[in-house]
Amino acid sequence: MNGPVGGHYTPNDPDNEVFYPVISGEILEYNLRIFNRLGYQVFESSDPSIGWDGYYENQLSAQGVYIWKVRGRFSNGKIFLKSGDVTLIWVK
Repeated sequence: MNGPVGGHYTPNDPDNEVFYPVISGEILEYNLRIFNRLGYQVFESSDPSIGWDGYYENQLSAQGVYIWKVRGRFSNGKIFLKSGDVTLIWVK
């Protein structure tokens, strides 16, 4: 709630202010997308070191459940596809 952080995060940070899927291995291609309950895309990143900080167009998104989808390719050529949901809650 202190404003957008640009999606930069430190893995295993206990503050849990940025959502990112945990994927291990050397990644050559990466695309993370997040959608609201109406299906509108509110976030996209092609950088595995950038996650979603809960902001859309410099405004804190509404509390609720969001769908995430990530796809990419490892250095060994193996393709990965994962999806799930993340619940955004505001803690003051």
